[in-house]
Amino acid sequence: MSAARSTLREKYADGIELLVREGETEQTILLLHGIGGRASSFADMMLRWPEGPRLIAWDAPGYGGSEPCENDWPRPADYAEVLERVCDAIAVNRVDVMGQSLGALIAGSFARTQPGLLRRLVLMSPALGYQTPPDGPLPEALAKRLKDFDAEGAKAFAAARAPRLVYDADNRPTVVAAVRKTMSSLNSRGHTHAVRLLASGDLLA
Repeated sequence: MSAARSTLREKYADGIELLVREGETEQTILLLHGIGGRASSFADMMLRWPEGPRLIAWDAPGYGGSEPCENDWPRPADYAEVLERVCDAIAVNRVDVMGQSLGALIAGSFARTQPGLLRRLVLMSPALGYQTPPDGPLPEALAKRLKDFDAEGAKAFAAARAPRLVYDADNRPTVVAAVRKTMSSLNSRGHTHAVRLLASGDLLA
C-alpha cells in the first residue's frame, strides 16, 4: 500500500469536518454516513480503495466538529445545501456521492437540488424516511429513539445498539467495538437533528 493510499487527514470546509484521502480532484467521491456513523466509519474502506480518486467523508452537520444545522427541524434539502457549500469550499465542479442509510436521504436530495454538480449517485442500504411534516409528531420508533438517547446517554445508548448494527456480531467483536465507539461520540443536538431529518425525509420523492 502506497503512502498516498495509507494516509488520511482531517480538514474543515465551511464549518464541516472532513476526512480526506488525497487523489485526483476531478474524481472526487463524497461519502455520507448514517445516523449512528461518522466520517471515521469509512476510514478502513478509504484506506483500501484503489488509487486514483480523491475520497472525502464528512461528519454531517452536528456530528463531530461540524457545525449543526441552523434549522432546528432540518430536512434533507438543508443538509444538501451544506454539502453544496462544502463542494464550493473544496473547489470541485463534479462529484460522485455515496450515501449510506441516513446519508442516502441527503445524497438523494443533493442529486435533486444540485444535478449540475452530481456525476454519479450511489445509495447503500438507503433509509427511505417517514414523510413526517416538520414540527409534526414523530413516528413512534423515532420518538422512542430520542427518549432512550436522552435517558441513557450516548455511551449506554451505543452499547445497547451497536451489536444490532453488525452482521454476525458475536464473531466480530472488533467491528462492534468500533461501531460502539463511533456512536458514543454522538451529541444530543446533532442526534436530534438527524432523527428529525429521518422523520421528514422521503427518498422516493
